Amino acid sequence: MPLLRPLAWLLGLLLLIVALIAVFALTFDANRYKPEITALVKEQTGRDLAINGEINLSFYPDIALQLGEVTLGNAKGFADENFAEANDARVTVQFLPLLEQQLKVNQVHLHGLKLNLHRAKNGKTNWQDLLPEGSPQATAGAGEAMTSLLGGLVVTGVSVTDSAVNWRDEQLDKTLTLAPLNLKTGMFVPGEPVDISLNTHLKQNQPALDVDLQLTTTAQLDENKNDFSLAKLTMQAQLPDKLAANIVGNLQGKLDSEQASIPDLQADISLPGQGKLKLSGKLEVNLAKQLLTLGAMQLQADLQGGELPVTSLAATAGGDLSLHMKKQQLEIAGLKLGTDVKAEQVPGGQLQQQSSGKLSLNLESGKGLLDLSKVQLKTADQQLAGSLQVRDPLLPARVIDGKFKADQLSYPPFALQQAKLGVYMENGQIKLTPSGTLFKGAYQGTFDINTLLTPVVIHSEHKVQKLRTEDLLFALTADRLVTGALDMNAQLDSVAGDAKVFKQNLNGTIDLELNDGTVRDANFAQKTKEVVKLFEKESVNEMGEKEVAFTKLAGQWQVQQGVFHTEEDVMTAPHFQIKGLGDVNIVDESLDFKLRVGEKPKAGKPQGLFAPLHIFGAWNKPSYELELDVLLKEMADQEIAKQKAQLKGKFDAEKQKQIDALQQKRDEIAARLKNEVQGEKNKLEDALKDKLKSLF
Repeated sequence: MPLLRPLAWLLGLLLLIVALIAVFALTFDANRYKPEITALVKEQTGRDLAINGEINLSFYPDIALQLGEVTLGNAKGFADENFAEANDARVTVQFLPLLEQQLKVNQVHLHGLKLNLHRAKNGKTNWQDLLPEGSPQATAGAGEAMTSLLGGLVVTGVSVTDSAVNWRDEQLDKTLTLAPLNLKTGMFVPGEPVDISLNTHLKQNQPALDVDLQLTTTAQLDENKNDFSLAKLTMQAQLPDKLAANIVGNLQGKLDSEQASIPDLQADISLPGQGKLKLSGKLEVNLAKQLLTLGAMQLQADLQGGELPVTSLAATAGGDLSLHMKKQQLEIAGLKLGTDVKAEQVPGGQLQQQSSGKLSLNLESGKGLLDLSKVQLKTADQQLAGSLQVRDPLLPARVIDGKFKADQLSYPPFALQQAKLGVYMENGQIKLTPSGTLFKGAYQGTFDINTLLTPVVIHSEHKVQKLRTEDLLFALTADRLVTGALDMNAQLDSVAGDAKVFKQNLNGTIDLELNDGTVRDANFAQKTKEVVKLFEKESVNEMGEKEVAFTKLAGQWQVQQGVFHTEEDVMTAPHFQIKGLGDVNIVDESLDFKLRVGEKPKAGKPQGLFAPLHIFGAWNKPSYELELDVLLKEMADQEIAKQKAQLKGKFDAEKQKQIDALQQKRDEIAARLKNEVQGEKNKLEDALKDKLKSLF
């Protein structure tokens, strides 16, 4: 039949082609070309290529080329290691498109690929010689080079399994490893989107990283061979038991200028057992300038429990971030920070902070400045406003310097009015300088805290002028036991800890003087009344309360392990005084005092009558013991001393009388003798005159 003849010819042609292919497949041996291939690579690159495995070629169902172990030597001047090596490589090409002069690769598969990338201190890399200077691939733009190499290449899939990429940068003293590395792509057609998925483990020396990574995206290179995009980019990073991050966005870039941006970056970070972080902004990267920026950055953190010494922490940060990667210089302009901390250690259980300023920081050296020109701190009971600077925030020797003001600075039961607070920290030493009005008096304090010691040591100095003790004691004990205007200088040392530990380790000295006050204690007044009435009338205040008035109360105290001790504490009243010595123990809240209630010293009578008063026991309910027998003995001793003085006076008077009589008699005899001598003298003179007259 006429119709069957052309079909027979066509069938015969196909059979001939199949037969020729079969003969070629059976007789072709690609291994014969190994020397030519290695020589060509050596000629073109100067590197050694070794094909240690067999080269296998198959034609069904597609044309497939499979290589065994392959290694490519390193560039001259670099380490004696392979630049690249692979355990197995396979390329599958569709046969029929070849008849239409099209290259369609079903799959490119690499297994056990190991790639060693290296940049020397002089900036030279171990791959730049693969595109010799002046070659079309070297002088063309990245998009043009890709086009010239790939042409109309279509790859339906690329698979890289169990591979590794090692990166060593001597300029930055940085090493990075991706291993194991697994990469899979969808169909690759120039100008068309291609799906990409990647999972690997990344390890880096600085900053130290050890993280699992997974990435999926749809990549596309535009027709201009320059613009590219990574749509629906999703990256997951995980540090086991430490961090899990999910980053999404749409990346756009340009090959010629080496720029890329993610205008809709979103990052969600989970910290197991601690909380979550969320970051968003417009990310822009310029590799040519080594510059990264994150505009309109917003960072939110919600942390709780875990190893943090807080119940919960909510924080926000915003601003425009820029990072110069080569210089490792980080800048944040328009920085805004906010925190909401809930913790038992915070007065009122909650601390809120709002601040604004800027940050300039070198990540490599750790030097820089966090300058917060406006800072507001708020707790349940108080608000502070001021400024704070942190110099070299990444270094152990960081310096913190802050100045704050507050209408009231409270640490119950103390409330500092019109307060100022200075904060300074350097080399683990913290210095706090509060000042203001405390219980209607002027207060200036200094707290030096050494955080390098264990436990933390606190040294404090306090100066008080005209503090009203009735307000202080009412705040402490709900009782205005002692009134007056207090002047005090104190130096105290202790360690950080709870109230009990602080008290047990409290040591130092206190000098105080209390003027124009009273002691409003009924028991104290009643006991002292028995003695005081000997020197001064009883006093009753406007509320009908018995009290002991004084003009001055002064003394010096030594503090050791929470025990306040004085050798002489003096209270002076118009007509009497009280001297005392003893201890006040703030650890077990007890006291043990022995007082000498006596007459006020007078000229010529420094030691008057006194009676001992013993005060002891718990300070909220002390016991009083007035030793009247000692008072009576003292009175008897004073009466005996008085009688002795009187007898001594009489004896001295009689003695003086006898002396006076003897002196008078002596004077009379002396006068008589003088007169007699003078008479004899006169007689001799007269006789001598008469004799002289007779001679002449």
